[in-house]
Amino acid sequence: MVLIICPGNFANNAEWTGVPVTTLLTEAGIKPEASEVTFSAMDKYQRTFSLQDIQQNGLFLAYRVNGQVLPKEHGYPIRLVVKGVYGAEWVKWIDHIEVK
Repeated sequence: MVLIICPGNFANNAEWTGVPVTTLLTEAGIKPEASEVTFSAMDKYQRTFSLQDIQQNGLFLAYRVNGQVLPKEHGYPIRLVVKGVYGAEWVKWIDHIEVK
């Protein structure tokens, strides 16, 4: 359960289903010198997070919300979920992840 807040629009405590970013990075075998990860979307929006932030804040990639396949308007096929950050800053429609 993660609260998503879009100021002026809505707030919703939703159940997100996905994969922790740390799991994805471990499976990918990132290099020890890696320090940050950039998530890019089909609409060209992107956000960069340090590996420390990713590990401490439990970022994950969601593909379902409230038991349903993630709707297109909410980021289908996959969306970054970031606890404690406004939903408008979560990356929707992810199509590229770069580790630096």
